[in-house]
Amino acid sequence: MTRRGPDHMINDSIESKSITPRKPSALAELAKREHPPLALIQSPPTDAPERDQIGNALWASVVMSFEATLSESETRFFHSLGLQRGEGSPEQMRMLARLDFHLVAKLEQFGVLLLMSVGALQRLFEARRRGDTKMVTRMLKAIELEALVFAGKKCAPLPDGVGAWADEATRQLDRLFARMRHELLAKTVYPTCASIAEWVKNEIESRPAQHDALRPYLAQLVGFIENLVKLDEKAAKALCARSLSSRRFFTLWWSISTNRSEKDLQNRRPHMRRKR
Repeated sequence: MTRRGPDHMINDSIESKSITPRKPSALAELAKREHPPLALIQSPPTDAPERDQIGNALWASVVMSFEATLSESETRFFHSLGLQRGEGSPEQMRMLARLDFHLVAKLEQFGVLLLMSVGALQRLFEARRRGDTKMVTRMLKAIELEALVFAGKKCAPLPDGVGAWADEATRQLDRLFARMRHELLAKTVYPTCASIAEWVKNEIESRPAQHDALRPYLAQLVGFIENLVKLDEKAAKALCARSLSSRRFFTLWWSISTNRSEKDLQNRRPHMRRKR
């Protein structure tokens, strides 16, 4: 989520006179220990090593997801290629063309963030060098699409395999919510979205293997819970009152994260499950 903050506001004049500093939010604590969530990066880091580290991590994600589409022999062949120049055998050119089309899909997901990656820039420059204006246009259109999604003007495309992830994430939220009702909500008279976010952060970090579908999105999940009262006040009250189901919570989180309506995602899930 791109918005942050506690689930209730404190009067500025009272806060400025407080002797005890306000406790940092769960999301702020995560940001101290990890790179900021990609959704929270508003501009590239001015520190070159930090910028390169984010870019390298993004490119590694592109390459790993691309290799997942290849056979073992294709993967060995891909590892033998250089990514900067386009000269080579027809087989080499076809493999690099497949990589470029895969990169277009990732640019739809990450947008301008991938421009911090040397690998992505190499492929963009290579398309420009060989005069492949169609590929350059595809890459730039993909960046434009992500910008429109970021601005809330278009829906985010749903990646392949998202149905399996959604099912597993919902099951893990079922177990997480059951523990939360027993360990936190039953012992807290007036839980807040901030206290629930803190508990969720600690629980997932302490049991990462049990939350492997949720752990990669921990910062986004925590930020969503902290800001739920701003995004959907009724759902926030239901969460604190122990009446929000894990399935409704997931659909709401997913819909806001992808800029889609809850009804759209509910209608898509059976179709995605049939495709697996």
